[in-house]
Amino acid sequence: MNKPVRVIGYRRKKDKLRLEKIIRHGRDPVTVRRAQVIKLSIEGKSVREILRIVGFCEKTVRRVIHRFNQSGFQPLWKIKKGGEGGSSQTESGEI
Repeated sequence: MNKPVRVIGYRRKKDKLRLEKIIRHGRDPVTVRRAQVIKLSIEGKSVREILRIVGFCEKTVRRVIHRFNQSGFQPLWKIKKGGEGGSSQTESGEI
């Protein structure tokens, strides 16, 4: 059985408001679902509960939580890969 994964270090009200704003007003459905993963984890849901609600596989749910724990909000936005010039952001990182 896999170890539980939870969002750590999430205490600021400002961050909570930003996360809720992403969920309500986000234009990219993947970004919104990633934000939902973080919100559900903060609320104490297990990885299995989150994957049933959001529709991601277990590996993706764990990856989203780990990346949020490491880098904050930036990994929520989809990164376009490939092409000349390397990676570029497809959606503004600021909401």
